[in-house]
Amino acid sequence: MHINTNYTVPIQPCNAYAFLIDYEASQNIAGVVDVKILSRSANKVSISRVLEEEILFFHVELKTVVEYTEVPYNLLSFEQVGGDAKYL
Repeated sequence: MHINTNYTVPIQPCNAYAFLIDYEASQNIAGVVDVKILSRSANKVSISRVLEEEILFFHVELKTVVEYTEVPYNLLSFEQVGGDAKYL
C-alpha cells in the first residue's frame, strides 16, 4: 500500500523547512518517547525514534531508524533504514 498526501499551510518555505528539519522537536508529538540524531554528514541525517502507543489493551513500542536527505528549502526525502517495521 502506498499513501500520497498533500498539505498546504500559510507559512513561508524557509520557515516550513526549518520546522521539518528540527528532528528533536518531534519528541513533543504524542507517542514519540525518544529521538536521537545518530549521524549527520553533508546532506544526510540519520534519526532514531522510539514510539509508544496503547492499541486496545496492548502496549506497542516501535523503533525506527530513518535517513533523511536534505536539499535546503527545496526537498526533504526520507527512507527507513532500520527498525521494527518493514517500511515507513
